Amino acid sequence: MRTASHAFENWKEWDHDVLGGNYHMHHDNKLATTVQTVPAAATHPILAGLPKEFISPGSLYKNSPLPEGSQVLLTGSVPGQPAEPIAWTHKYGTTPVFYTSLGHPKDFALEPFNRLMLNAVQWALAQPVMTAPPATATAAAVGGPTGYRRVGVAEFEQLWREKKATVLDVRTAGEFQAGHIPGAVNLDMLDAGFEQKLAGLNKTQTFLVHCASGRRSANAAQQMKDLGFRSLVELAPGFNAWQAAGKPVEK
Repeated sequence: MRTASHAFENWKEWDHDVLGGNYHMHHDNKLATTVQTVPAAATHPILAGLPKEFISPGSLYKNSPLPEGSQVLLTGSVPGQPAEPIAWTHKYGTTPVFYTSLGHPKDFALEPFNRLMLNAVQWALAQPVMTAPPATATAAAVGGPTGYRRVGVAEFEQLWREKKATVLDVRTAGEFQAGHIPGAVNLDMLDAGFEQKLAGLNKTQTFLVHCASGRRSANAAQQMKDLGFRSLVELAPGFNAWQAAGKPVEK
C-alpha cells in the first residue's frame, strides 16, 4: 500500500518485481484524486461492493506503464493529467500480490477504501469475498444517513443549480473577495471563531462545502458532521477546479 512501493533504499527492484509497479513520483499534493473502476475488471472479487467512482484526498502516484502481468483494477486521475493505475494485482513467482497507491491517512475514513482493503486481504488469502452493498459514503443521496460525501465539479454544480442548498465557502475572506461561487456564504475555517459560527447555522439544511483545493473543506465538513450537521456535500477538488472548468464566479 502507498509508500511501500518505494520503501527499500537498497532493493530497487522491489516495486517492479514484487509489487508489479512503476513508481516515479506523484502529482501535486493539493489535488484530490478521482478514483474509477476499470470496466474490464468490474467483476474482479477485489472490487465487490465498490462504487464505480469515488474521491480520495491523497496525491496521485505516477505508475504508468506497469510491468507486464499486472492487472489494473482501479485508475486515478487529477485535472489536466492522464489517468494512472492506482490498484492492481500481480504475481511474485506463484504468490498473489495486491497493491494500491491509495492509503493517505484520510482514505481510512472512506468506506470504499476500507471495502477495497478487506476484499484484497480475503482475495490474497484465497477466502470468499464478503458481499456488501455499494459504499454508502459515496452512494448516499444528499441528506441520507451518512450526511457527508465528496463529489467532483459536475455533481457539485448540479446541486448548486437546483438552489436547494447553501454553498459554504470556508476559504479566507481575501480569497472569497477575489472570486467565489455566486450566492456562497463565507466562513473562514481558520478563524478562531469558526466553530462558534457553525453553531449558528441550521443543522437540518443542506450545505455544499468547498475551499480552494479540498483540504480545508474536508476538515470543515468532518467538523460539521461531528457537530450534528446531517446533509453535507464537499467539493473534493475545490474552487480551483471549479474555476478551471469555467464555472460561474462572481466578485
